Amino acid sequence: MKSDQNVPPATKPEVQSTCAVPDPFPASFKLFSIGVAEEKSVKEASTLLSVDESLIEQWIKGKLEITRKVNANNIPQWETDVFVGVRRDALAGHEISVSDLMFRAESLKVDETSVNLQWSQRWCERFGVLFKGTSRLSGPKPQPKETPTTVPSPPAPTSPPPSPPTPPPASRQRRTRFRGASEIDLELWTWYKKMQKKGRKLTKAIVCARAQRLFQKHGHPEFRAGDGWHRAWKRRCEQLNPQDLSIDEQDIDVEDESSATSHLHQMTPPVQNSHMFYGSYWTDQPHMRGGDLHKSDGRQPIAPPFYDSYVNYDHGMTPACTLEVSNQPYTDYGQPSAPPPPVESSSNSNSSAPGQKKKNERYLPDFKLQVVKYALQSTFKKTAEHFGVHHSTVAEWCRDREKLERLFPQEKGCLVKNTETTAVSPAEQMFVTWLTECNASGAKLDAAQVKEKVKEIIRYFGEDQVKANCRWLYVWHKKRLEMEQMIEDLPELQSSSGKEFRIAFPPAVKLEIVKVAERLKFSEASKYFQIDRNSLSDWSKTQDKLKAMVKEGKVRKKEVSKSKKALEAEKEVYQWYQQCRNNGYKPGPNEVRAKAAETYRRYGDTTMKCSIGWYSRWSRRFGIQLRYEKDDEILEWVLAQLEQNRSVTHNEIQTQAIATLSQTRTGFKCSAGWPIRFCKRHQALLQKMPMLDTPLPAVLEEKISSFRQEVQKLQEQFGVTSAAIGAMDEVPLYFSSGAGGGTGSGSLLVRRCGFEQAQAIVFLSCLSDGGVLPPLALLKGSSSVSEVNGMFVLCQEEMKVDRSTVEYWADRVWGRYVPSPSFLFLDSFEPHKQFAASASSDIKVSITPPACSSQTHPVVVWLRRKFQALVNKMSLDRGSSRSIPTVQEMLECIAAAWRHLQATSHDAVQKSFAVTGAVLTGDPNEDDMVGKSELLPSVDEDDFA
Repeated sequence: MKSDQNVPPATKPEVQSTCAVPDPFPASFKLFSIGVAEEKSVKEASTLLSVDESLIEQWIKGKLEITRKVNANNIPQWETDVFVGVRRDALAGHEISVSDLMFRAESLKVDETSVNLQWSQRWCERFGVLFKGTSRLSGPKPQPKETPTTVPSPPAPTSPPPSPPTPPPASRQRRTRFRGASEIDLELWTWYKKMQKKGRKLTKAIVCARAQRLFQKHGHPEFRAGDGWHRAWKRRCEQLNPQDLSIDEQDIDVEDESSATSHLHQMTPPVQNSHMFYGSYWTDQPHMRGGDLHKSDGRQPIAPPFYDSYVNYDHGMTPACTLEVSNQPYTDYGQPSAPPPPVESSSNSNSSAPGQKKKNERYLPDFKLQVVKYALQSTFKKTAEHFGVHHSTVAEWCRDREKLERLFPQEKGCLVKNTETTAVSPAEQMFVTWLTECNASGAKLDAAQVKEKVKEIIRYFGEDQVKANCRWLYVWHKKRLEMEQMIEDLPELQSSSGKEFRIAFPPAVKLEIVKVAERLKFSEASKYFQIDRNSLSDWSKTQDKLKAMVKEGKVRKKEVSKSKKALEAEKEVYQWYQQCRNNGYKPGPNEVRAKAAETYRRYGDTTMKCSIGWYSRWSRRFGIQLRYEKDDEILEWVLAQLEQNRSVTHNEIQTQAIATLSQTRTGFKCSAGWPIRFCKRHQALLQKMPMLDTPLPAVLEEKISSFRQEVQKLQEQFGVTSAAIGAMDEVPLYFSSGAGGGTGSGSLLVRRCGFEQAQAIVFLSCLSDGGVLPPLALLKGSSSVSEVNGMFVLCQEEMKVDRSTVEYWADRVWGRYVPSPSFLFLDSFEPHKQFAASASSDIKVSITPPACSSQTHPVVVWLRRKFQALVNKMSLDRGSSRSIPTVQEMLECIAAAWRHLQATSHDAVQKSFAVTGAVLTGDPNEDDMVGKSELLPSVDEDDFA
């Protein structure tokens, strides 16, 4: 090989055969490196992957051939990710076992591959990874061949070419130390002793940062100072003679901890690099010898997938990649691990005492103080990457900053984030003042007013000033009000600046918006301000905390860290999810995560794991309900059945759930406990009669709004008076305590609404002018009595409510007391629908939407419950020894309750029509009463005598 390198290799075939260097890099790793270089740069890719720049440039030129090889080998991308992580840890000096390899593969795989010993063997053969002490796995491993036609060979080196590489033997080999490493050791040790002499406390991180900086200064930028290097360095330097040290203040560049740690972000080892991070489950264990490290669990370690001969090749790797294939642990300089040094004398131990840690204390207070100061100017995540500390530890230290202030009195009052005491901007103050005035005057707001006010503020102060000084208002205006999208809706990527905006509303604004929501309704305020209803509920529950933050002037800022590519990848996953749903199939969490991991890799992010936490956050961002899917649909069906005066059993709910959920869940099986859990989730609607302020599902809220608008149009069209607008509903009465009934005692998960066990059914009706019409009592029996004490009576053998019964009430009561034309509200009970279809033209019947009578029916919202309470009280006060009263006693109770309502409930009945939106008087003050349950009196506030 000493001959001229320009001589063609064909003239010397024997030299070519002996000097052919096997390629230590798999084709899939080359393609991975090309992707990193194209996304960032060749220099960054070289630093991140510890590969020479000329090699990466050579791979880029032969990208087509490399891609062809990768496609031919058909190696999954996640297996290449495993190789990248194993190679990185090997370069960092970690010893990796087969179980570690399998654990890493399990965490990164995105398909159904079974990770076992056979897979590990096959993977090692694919990527050239050898077990320690062996040269092959299950058979002779063919050497990879170089393809000079498509992959240009590296330029001829000026120095003689390397000797032919051979696989490492089982015997021990040493890594060569850097030239000049001893001088760097001495310089660093001199600085270390000088700092101790000055009483400075030096942590391991500070020393490693200083060492890495010195090695960079001496021309070794690829050097990585880790825990192993630190231990070996201390053992070497502690054996030096004191005469070798010259602690001269004039000759040494002294830097304290702050200056050393200020370069930590430039010297973070690859294992901590955000682009190459695969988890922290490979941990160094300094207290165990390498030979004993895997002896206890019987694991077989594997060697790094690189030979020393490959490393010494000019275009193989940088000197930092020199590794060992030995059973004995080696230090970072290639020295065999020496036995622990003897215990020093008391004088020597005292000299190093300032740098030692206390018992059970991992980090020194000085280091914690530096981390907290850095975190106040940055985020927890960036601080963790900067100092190599877990982000949860950084957060804990920031929460315990009062302890640091006690340890460092001079820092008292300085450990406060600047954004926590930000002054209120004029734009924010104007908006808060406007909301305060609206709440004080009780003015009604709508979406148009909120949007116009924000526009006015932006025009007044200027868009640039609002964007700079009141960022939340500007983002809220652009991303919510202008585009009219909720927080769960798909973000508009085209108009974003590469970030996913999460609006951090100031505490003062939150308080005023909560007041608006409490005045109106949370669902309406959510639409007006384009804020999620759950967020409004959370703000309402933490009003005391918000008031304290307003008093202290604190503002909580939110950090946003999603790139535009990540948002585009998530958007693509969402579009795929919607396409599956449109085809009648709902992908499961594992399918979505696998699709997302594949999409992220296509966008260049190979480190994204798409964990179950990511799936939860992704679902919230795109408004996908994870649990209780179709609950609203099933709940609507149950409420509609109860409105039909039918008792619903658990078996019927189970059957309906199977019919509903099987549309999107293939093979869904509804257990016997599912209906019980369903009823407990919605007990406010199912256990008792829902009240006006009981929230209904969102789909029912939309039906209610549409119904009210339709009613207003019909009333304007017919031109009826308040004395001709009324409502009627059947009220079952249960005089015996064991019958149970419509009011619900709370003992049943689903209330009974059937008429089978009722002793009487009363047709109760009222008018919008406040009048309560005479009731019609339906009783069991054969009596021919039709009127008693001013009320009407109908006796039947079966006491059945059908269309003929409703027509009987309309002839006896409605036709006699209500002028024509009239407007009548009825619920969606089947006989009511039949009556509405056959009613005369003088009676306009309006059927409320199914399952919505609790917010649209004037009788249901208050009069029905009040009437039942009065009858029950009369029945208990009669003092009869019989469990079931006679017909005469029932009629007396019903008549007494009706007269009491006629005398005392005029205003309450009028308000019942107003709060349900059944009547609009034209008075703005009364029109604002819709949905306000507090305007109705309690059913127990009057003492009935």
